[in-house]
Amino acid sequence: MGRALRRGSSRNYGDRLDRIRVAHVPEFPISQGLNGAAAASGKPVVVQDVSQDPRWLTTFASTRAEAIYPVVGVGGTVVGTIDVESDRIGAFGPDDEALLAEAARVLRPFWIHQPTEGSA
Repeated sequence: MGRALRRGSSRNYGDRLDRIRVAHVPEFPISQGLNGAAAASGKPVVVQDVSQDPRWLTTFASTRAEAIYPVVGVGGTVVGTIDVESDRIGAFGPDDEALLAEAARVLRPFWIHQPTEGSA
């Protein structure tokens, strides 16, 4: 079995933060999907209408837009991704993209230096 990219997804319900939920963690081959494209390139992938992008793999049937920001470690290696999905076409603007880029930057040291099981 080849490498797989594990990711968690959360749905964007606009201003209703109490309705955001974290879903199961699907597993896709690292070479496929929008997450795979972000992982392979080390660059963000923002798709304002997923129905128009053949790389999109369905996690939620209601997803209309998706933004994936890679968390890049030492030497340019992608150590994870931040994946945000929305039920609105064109949901992601410059402020959203700036926030996600900053989140990926801030999370980098935490994903690189995670303690191994049995240590702390």
